[in-house]
Amino acid sequence: MMEELQMAKELAQQELWAQRRLYENNIKQLEEQLGEEEMNKKLLSTRKAAEELLVQLPALTQAQDTQQKCSMFLELLEQEKEKLAQEMELLQRRMPPKSRKGRLCPRRWTALQLSIMLQEVNVISKNLNKHTIFSRYDLPAMNGEPATVCTQVTNTKLGSTLCGI
Repeated sequence: MMEELQMAKELAQQELWAQRRLYENNIKQLEEQLGEEEMNKKLLSTRKAAEELLVQLPALTQAQDTQQKCSMFLELLEQEKEKLAQEMELLQRRMPPKSRKGRLCPRRWTALQLSIMLQEVNVISKNLNKHTIFSRYDLPAMNGEPATVCTQVTNTKLGSTLCGI
C-alpha cells in the first residue's frame, strides 16, 4: 500500500510538473505576443509620424525655397540700391557746382517716365497680390493754369480711390 501511495504521489507530481510547464509555456507565448503587439504599436505610431512628416515635407521645402528666393531677391535689390547710390554720387560729383545749387527740388517726370513707373508699380503690386492699381489722372486746366497730372491709387478690394500729385 505504501508503494501504491508512493506511485500515486509521483504520478501526481509528474502531472503537476507537466501542468506547470504547460502554464509557463503559455505565459511565455502570451508575453511574446504582448511584446509583438507593443512593437507593432510602436511601429505603427512611427509609421504614422513618418507619413505626417512626408506630407509636411513638400510644404516645408516650398517654404524654405520661398524664403531662399526672397532672401536672394532682397540681396539683389540691396546690390541694385548700392549700385544706384554709387552712380548718383558719381553724377553729383561730375555736375558743375553752379547747377547743383540751382536744383533743390526734384525735376518733374515726363509723361513717358510716369507711365513706365506706373506700369512697374502695377506689376510689383500684382506680384505681391495687393489689391491696388496705380494710374495716371490728368486734371483739366482751370482759370488759365496748366493741366496737372496726378497719380491715382485705387484699392480694388475696398473700392476706394486716392489722388496724389
